[in-house]
Amino acid sequence: MYFVHPQFKFNLKNIFLIKWAFLVPANKRVKKEIEKMFPQRFAYFTDMGRTAFKIILEELNLKNCEIIMPSFTCDIFLPILKEYNLSPIFIETNKKTFNFNENELEQKITPQTKAILVSHTFGLAQNIEKITQIAQKHNLKIIEDCSHGFGGTYKGKYLGLFGDASFFSLYKLFPCLRGGMVLLKKPISQPLKKTKFSLRDCFSLLNSFSFFSFIFKTFFQEQAKKHLRAEKSKAPLALNRVSLNLFAFSFKNEENLKQILQKRKKTALEIKGALEKNGFIFQPEKNNSFTFLSCLCPNDFKRDTLVLNLRKKGIFATRIWREPITTDNFPATLEVSQRIINFPLQNFFKTKDVQKLIEKSKNLF
Repeated sequence: MYFVHPQFKFNLKNIFLIKWAFLVPANKRVKKEIEKMFPQRFAYFTDMGRTAFKIILEELNLKNCEIIMPSFTCDIFLPILKEYNLSPIFIETNKKTFNFNENELEQKITPQTKAILVSHTFGLAQNIEKITQIAQKHNLKIIEDCSHGFGGTYKGKYLGLFGDASFFSLYKLFPCLRGGMVLLKKPISQPLKKTKFSLRDCFSLLNSFSFFSFIFKTFFQEQAKKHLRAEKSKAPLALNRVSLNLFAFSFKNEENLKQILQKRKKTALEIKGALEKNGFIFQPEKNNSFTFLSCLCPNDFKRDTLVLNLRKKGIFATRIWREPITTDNFPATLEVSQRIINFPLQNFFKTKDVQKLIEKSKNLF
């Protein structure tokens, strides 16, 4: 079985790894390694990426104003925008990149606009250079949404270093149960509240192994989704010790991350090359770190039917985001959300895994 979300390969080494993550103190080395990657930035680990976004809004004093953002993005932003009285100004999606169309950016700016949220969707870098020029011209803050962009680069510079602040979702790339990160240009004004390993983390831990993931997705998908989305605390929370240790095990240093991303890209391009022959339309590979292997389903396929048939073959593809933050008056966003499909891509995939995934998929076409 093959899943999109990051997983542990089931072996003795990883079983001992999980035991180790519970027993040892929180890893402090990893923060230093992160700040080496992102010079002149202060890094803080949060329980979730959305928490990191809220910290940025607080630190940049962004309330009661307009924020420009992509129309094709997660609806998890909606309650946060409401909490900070932020009025979103959406930009239409580019159907080739799934990022927003930066050519529309300048015409969306009004006197009430204070910030631009730039998302590097599925790992593909937005044209951040052009956006930076426009932001400087109009004195706007840039928030980089690097939820899918950890380790990604644009013209040789790491994503997360272009904006006034940036946030990441670490468990999109590594099986660390939960985990966000915020990068700021100055130290955080308020310390983060500490957290402990919870019931939610227990479910996430089980979900990081294919057997339990199959059980959850087959029998408890809706219940699990509601549980994972529930927020019990409005205060910004730090990342718990177990998740931090699991992340530290996966991310050893900058060079190690480069090797992981290089391997992922090689795997992604193999699958991409095979599926493109069947009419799937993928994001460009340039400046793409492939956090997700995402594409548009061919027009003559029923996407939801295909996803269900793939699952019968043991390929648990997803539809991120089939319900984006808005589709009103955004025809490209609507089309992308109706055709989007995300194929499994794991850090531990070997040639035989790629071949099996391709063969099982092609049998349906």
